[in-house]
Amino acid sequence: LGRTPNLEISANEARKLPETVGRRKQGPDALGALERVEKLGEEDLMLSRRINGESHPGTLSLMHSLACMHRALGKLQSAEKLAEESFVLHKKFIGEHHPDTLSSMQFLAWTYQALGKFESAEKLGEEALVLYKKFIGEDHPDTLSSMHNLAWTYQELGKWESAKNMREELTMVRKTVIGEHHPDTLSSMHSLAWTYQAIGKLEAAEKLGEEVVVLRRKVIGEHPDTLTSMHFLAWTYQALGKLEKAEKLEEEVVVLQKKIVGEYHPDTLTSMHNLASIYQALRKSERAEDLGEEVVMLQKKIIGEHHPNTLRSMHNLAITYHTLGKLTNAEKLGDEVVILRKKVIGEHHPDTLSSMHNLACTYQALERLESAKKLGEELVVLRKQVNGEHHPNTLSSMHNLSCIHRALGQLESAENLGEEVVML
Repeated sequence: LGRTPNLEISANEARKLPETVGRRKQGPDALGALERVEKLGEEDLMLSRRINGESHPGTLSLMHSLACMHRALGKLQSAEKLAEESFVLHKKFIGEHHPDTLSSMQFLAWTYQALGKFESAEKLGEEALVLYKKFIGEDHPDTLSSMHNLAWTYQELGKWESAKNMREELTMVRKTVIGEHHPDTLSSMHSLAWTYQAIGKLEAAEKLGEEVVVLRRKVIGEHPDTLTSMHFLAWTYQALGKLEKAEKLEEEVVVLQKKIVGEYHPDTLTSMHNLASIYQALRKSERAEDLGEEVVMLQKKIIGEHHPNTLRSMHNLAITYHTLGKLTNAEKLGDEVVILRKKVIGEHHPDTLSSMHNLACTYQALERLESAKKLGEELVVLRKQVNGEHHPNTLSSMHNLSCIHRALGQLESAENLGEEVVML
């Protein structure tokens, strides 16, 4: 979906943040204000260490606050180092069951996640959740925030069943404790719908996604979170083959995103990309072409031609050109995508192999059979390495290569490949 996960800061942790952090989105000098507060925090911590000692509650509080400040400024390594020290000292001097220790523990897990250290985040997050449930209760807001963050960690680790179970529990508890109209409940419902989609439970994703869109429209109106849920629901409709519903909803999303977050916002570009793919699936190729060209132009300008999202849009636009019979355009763009994807994500990545497959088909349609053969042979070798020789994509590439050999009059090679496909 191209969306960044919304991690939650616990209530206890939020109380420790300097007041300026809560206002960081206000005014053009917000970053400068944060940096000034950070400098003051460093001076206060150094002074408190010297006068009160590292075991003093005031020192521990300042240490945690400064770690939060580093995190807010994107200084993740500094945040990690200070958060680890803070957690160790909290455990040593006030005990592992104290709410402030749990807050430090949860913040450190959150920082590990931001750094991509998901195994460390999982281990610490699970430990924190057990302690939260035991000492402050299963229904406490900090416990629920800990569950939310741990579910994201499971997702990043590909542990979708664990993520699903955690989100189902979290959604149920939040509906009971704070009600289904609360923004945090809606966030949990949205994440759960996303999880259902990821594990192939499309009908469940659709049902819950529709509920979230209705509630978010009612509670927060034309808010970016509402648009995210609408975009997700359109994506789910598309996965279910309900293309007209997907088209109608995604068109509405694009209009609203241009109005609310601007046409250059990454979320707007993602929705435009998806809408172009829906047009393509509906065989509205001219619309797909017009929108696809606009998206590629904007993405190259804003996020650069090497960004995976840009390459994905270029890949789809090349398909649209091929569908429209604009084979020269398809070839030119397809060549560019293959070169860039090999460079950016490597020749073994499934997306690279998909682009190579499409380009070979374009060469074949242009009757550039030697080029098609050369690329097709490279593709078969790579797909056998990546997917194995029995994978449907490998067999499809072998079949296409057999057809190319036949078109070149290389009948023995074509027959051998065809027999290999049948045997596999």
